Amino acid sequence: MSDRRAPERLVSAPRILLATAAGYSNVGDDAIAAAILARLADELPDVRLTVVGGRHLEDLPEAGRAARLGWRPFDRMTDAVRDADAVVIGGGGLLYDSTFRADVADVSRPSVQWLIRVAQLATLARKERRQMMLYAVGAGPLVSGAGRELARLAAEIAACVTVRDQYSRQALTNCGVRASRIYVAADPALETAPPSAEQAEAEVRRWGLSRLPRPWIALNVRPWFRFQGVPLASRPKMDHLRESVEQAVRRIVEETGGSAIGIALQGGRDADRPVLRRILQNLVKRGRAAVVAPASPQSAQALIAQMEIAVGMRLHLHVFAANAQVPSVALAYDPKVECFMSDLGMSEFALAAGGATADAIAEAAMRALRQREQLREEVRRGRESMRERCAIPSRMLKDMLLGGPAEPAVAEAQDRRAKETVWEAEHAALEHYSDSLERSARIGVVGRAGEPVRWAMEAVRRLTGRA
Repeated sequence: MSDRRAPERLVSAPRILLATAAGYSNVGDDAIAAAILARLADELPDVRLTVVGGRHLEDLPEAGRAARLGWRPFDRMTDAVRDADAVVIGGGGLLYDSTFRADVADVSRPSVQWLIRVAQLATLARKERRQMMLYAVGAGPLVSGAGRELARLAAEIAACVTVRDQYSRQALTNCGVRASRIYVAADPALETAPPSAEQAEAEVRRWGLSRLPRPWIALNVRPWFRFQGVPLASRPKMDHLRESVEQAVRRIVEETGGSAIGIALQGGRDADRPVLRRILQNLVKRGRAAVVAPASPQSAQALIAQMEIAVGMRLHLHVFAANAQVPSVALAYDPKVECFMSDLGMSEFALAAGGATADAIAEAAMRALRQREQLREEVRRGRESMRERCAIPSRMLKDMLLGGPAEPAVAEAQDRRAKETVWEAEHAALEHYSDSLERSARIGVVGRAGEPVRWAMEAVRRLTGRA
């Protein structure tokens, strides 16, 4: 990677289209986008940004001066790509195919899935002869042939490929991407600014936490049974996990005299709050727990910084905890969580979510509390080591801009083949979702209206010509 300094033309207001997963009521995805925006503003002071995201993107302060664009309808992307000097896609978990929605509106339009969106945007950037890079993205699980083909297509089109962890690098190499092209960075949210004492105190007051006895244990549990491609992910396993966490938290609270603070990091369809309320309902009645839903990365970071330890599932619970040197116990439902804890030097505190017992969770949490001061130093060192890698994608973006315009467009036949690849992968993905829905119907997953998902499965069959 080059250490060249930017010439005058680089400083003169490069135009960047930044495609993100922000704006969809996920505090972690918002934190990633905010950190990327802050770094680009710092390193490219005159950059002109157009940020792509969801309808809540306007709530992200860092996006205030940027033009904003929604992912849909996708037709609007063409002009945005043409107006840009470079297209940046990232960061966060965008290259995966292991989820489905038991909802015909989503299943019948697979283009809303992140993997297909990324492939479409990458193909468009190549068609319009614009440089494109993958910025600290997460990759995997990729369980279908169609998914692996889409991920490989996006990576091959990219001039620069940076991922947030070694697991993502391995996932892309398993798709056929050359390992030498993939640079391992880190999750951009590790650069979330620490809260001031005033901000932290304001969040505590806002949620009425001062009345709760210490120590405070942050807790996050997410809905999980919808995930496919992960063998342990099913409704019975989710029920087992919820019961185990409830028993473990009750034991921790009783033995320490402290309180549990449920921290919801996702709203919308996969909202954490209902699961946390169910787990903590009895402790809330006793005045030994609360459930909060911070609306921004800054609020979440301020709250988690006040905790003694954190226990939970979502990756960014552990990222925010690491930022504040708060030891955490991970319920690893996805390889990205296990990989983060390993990078942090806290592998011994990563428990497999599918098999975690109440005793194992409670004992790990109690050990983290007893060793808290020692672990704080270990977390600090691990976080600083990862944080140094956060600069890799922005430096590579500078180098990419230094390289001038993209190479001439590939031959018309190749462009046509790229479009066909996206279409074929969408078609194959629909068939994959149909198979997932069949499995889900057998284990009793139901749709929003309480009906079995067979009605959605029939819609998928019509779309794929299998009716």
